[in-house]
Amino acid sequence: MPAPFTTLGSLTFQTYTLLVGVGVVTSAALIMWQLRTVEKPGVVMDCLLAGLIMGLLLARVGHVALHWDTFRHHPAEIGQLRAGGLDWHGAVVGGLIGSAMAARLRRVHFPTLLRALAPVLPLLTFFGWWGCGAARCAYGAEVDNLAYYPAWLVWEGPDLYNLFVPRYRLQALGMGLAIMLFALWVLMRVLKRRQSQSDVEFWLLLMLMAVGMFLLGFLRGDIVPIIRRLRADQWLDAAIFCLGLAGVLHRAFRPQTFGGFRHKPGNTSPGRIVSPEDKTLR
Repeated sequence: MPAPFTTLGSLTFQTYTLLVGVGVVTSAALIMWQLRTVEKPGVVMDCLLAGLIMGLLLARVGHVALHWDTFRHHPAEIGQLRAGGLDWHGAVVGGLIGSAMAARLRRVHFPTLLRALAPVLPLLTFFGWWGCGAARCAYGAEVDNLAYYPAWLVWEGPDLYNLFVPRYRLQALGMGLAIMLFALWVLMRVLKRRQSQSDVEFWLLLMLMAVGMFLLGFLRGDIVPIIRRLRADQWLDAAIFCLGLAGVLHRAFRPQTFGGFRHKPGNTSPGRIVSPEDKTLR
């Protein structure tokens, strides 16, 4: 896992903040590459920016709510994002709300935007877990002896209080989950014979990520409220799974509608649908 601080030339950054920033920039670049034939990419950026702002806000709200027993005694730390502390459930919900509102205002076909957002889920998950490794957040639960477990599953690592003990290698496992989900997205794109504007890829990846995070919850060592023998964040994982399932079922039972982005002349790829009602990017 990386050091808490990273020095680039004469500048020193919180590694967590730096990695999350790299994840956001990489995700935005991938989205714009997917929508590279759009006439006015600035409209897409408006939707992404709205989703980013709302996602960060609700991600911090979710983290503070899950760890309220700590923050109520240290209210000054609520706004300190640099040391870590973003809840992925809030990030997803906030990102969806913000981008959906902006898409409606800017007349962007939301399912098409969601399809472009699908790889953002594993990308930001990867950088988020990587950043947690530097910030010592979302650490694994302690184990009795490293010799009793496979080497890939455990290590002697620190927690938020910099206490090094044998524990589950949770941040690395989370990064591995993200890599598998990204590989699945690539596979789905390779196997698809033609471009489509279906958002089913996004909802399917969201479901699988929720399942993975739920299972990783059994290995977590950071303290959150326990509700009926499950961590509070595991209940939120289940809620996100239901959200993804609802998205998949909605797409499965609703006929594909026309709509999408207006593309540059001569660059409209096969299967990319332009709305006959012109409810597109302008």
